[in-house]
Amino acid sequence: MRWQTKRLLIRPYEKSDAQAVFEVINDKSIYEMTLHIPYPYPKEQVPIWIHFTQKNSFYQKGYECGIFNLNGQYIGNIGLVNIDYAHRKAEITYFIGKDYRNHGYATEALEGVLNYAFMELGLERVSGSAMCHNVGSIKVMEKNHLRCEGIARHEVLKLGEYMDVWHGAILKSEFEAIKKGNDV
Repeated sequence: MRWQTKRLLIRPYEKSDAQAVFEVINDKSIYEMTLHIPYPYPKEQVPIWIHFTQKNSFYQKGYECGIFNLNGQYIGNIGLVNIDYAHRKAEITYFIGKDYRNHGYATEALEGVLNYAFMELGLERVSGSAMCHNVGSIKVMEKNHLRCEGIARHEVLKLGEYMDVWHGAILKSEFEAIKKGNDV
């Protein structure tokens, strides 16, 4: 999975990306908006995580890529995880570094991931979720036409509090209709 948009290069991680990834991911605001990213992020874990993403890609279990601007600056992460080929579905995952938020980068990158999921992998369904207080992430999914399928009340325990989680998805037929300029 590798492509370029008007402003971004999305590509698989390389070992040499470790320092740039650490500088972005070791951020309390990312921790607060995600379920599985710790804070502080242990620097020694970054190369292990990069190897994990490479292994998942090799075995076609998931595709996580770095998002870079066209100057080569690391911005964040985007990918498809928990790919289930038997049911032709996957989940999206992403985060954007605090210095790069509110510029449409996640929305732009997600459009490419959805295209890859439906046109290259032949998936039928792509889903995503976000804690309800992560309004920015929900907006990114809605801009890419993921429809809300429900709010799971108190689904996760984060920062000592139970959090509600927004769940959404888009189907291949919906994606294709949007690409053709039809309303869904």
